[in-house]
Amino acid sequence: MDDHGTPSGRLLAVLRRCFQAVEAEKGGRLRPVGLPAAHYSLLINVSETPGLSGAVLARRLGVTPQNVATLLSRLEGAGLLERRAHDRHGHVQEVYLTPEGEKLIRTADAVVAGVDADVVTLLGDEDAAQLRRILGRLTAGLTQAAPPRHKQDRHVDRRRPEPGPVPPGQTQAREA
Repeated sequence: MDDHGTPSGRLLAVLRRCFQAVEAEKGGRLRPVGLPAAHYSLLINVSETPGLSGAVLARRLGVTPQNVATLLSRLEGAGLLERRAHDRHGHVQEVYLTPEGEKLIRTADAVVAGVDADVVTLLGDEDAAQLRRILGRLTAGLTQAAPPRHKQDRHVDRRRPEPGPVPPGQTQAREA
């Protein structure tokens, strides 16, 4: 039975269930390392781009700045990261991993790379490559179509792509 028209059968619902399954698997495998998945997400961002501010981390992670501030305090208290005042903007705190944080994120990232490898094995190399392309195209299309939400994002060109040809028998919709 085709359930694409039902709320649970819509593509967005399927994407959400897939994301939840991946996050659950990742969280379960990170548990023995002693690092919750949310902590991994923040630490891997800091590992890849040292010196990020809490506000940038919040946007990248899709959470509120308050949530990030709480998590940063917890991770700083655990000795995994440190905050330093920005050179020119003293009120901005930049986030860096400590040596202990670097060691933990290397271990945790190896675990997450294992989850990724298992997903590729489950799909096969060809389907995994196709899925990367499809999801990349979807992300790019949705990102381009979205208006900027933050002052810092206004420099990004977010114009909608030119409309394609109009199928026979249909008229071009006019923008208001």
